[in-house]
Amino acid sequence: DREARPRSKDEKSEGKTRLALVPQERPVEPSVREQFARWLEGFRWDWWVTPTFRYPKTQSQAVVAITQWLASKAPDVYAVVAYERGSLGDRLHVHAVIGGIGCHPIQHNHLARSWRRGIIDVEPYNPKEGGIRYMLDFADDPDGLELLGTPVPFRLRRRGGK
Repeated sequence: DREARPRSKDEKSEGKTRLALVPQERPVEPSVREQFARWLEGFRWDWWVTPTFRYPKTQSQAVVAITQWLASKAPDVYAVVAYERGSLGDRLHVHAVIGGIGCHPIQHNHLARSWRRGIIDVEPYNPKEGGIRYMLDFADDPDGLELLGTPVPFRLRRRGGK
């Protein structure tokens, strides 16, 4: 598709504007990564966690550890988990967003105290901090990202139960 547009002053001749055909800009389709990020951002997330492992683990061992840990939290828990190798020592650690358990401070304590395989950082999930997009940076390896459980779509909650 081409679109007519006026040429610059240098291209005008004898006071008449000549039209040049230039390609019309087409809307750019979002990348698969961008579509996936938007899809994941549409769910209700409660916590951003970064658990580490005291002893080196393979990714398959880490998957089992995270799955077991999350299964003990609540029947409706769900998560997106990214497995990342650290720059120092190439040791595996995890970034995850967790939903389905609520964001009460008691849940924070429960998450933090129940991780016994290393150190864990637990923070309330804040979509403005870009955690999901950070995790997707590691999605070049399809095995480096995992969806656990059944996420609940985000809907604004109304006050007063209406």
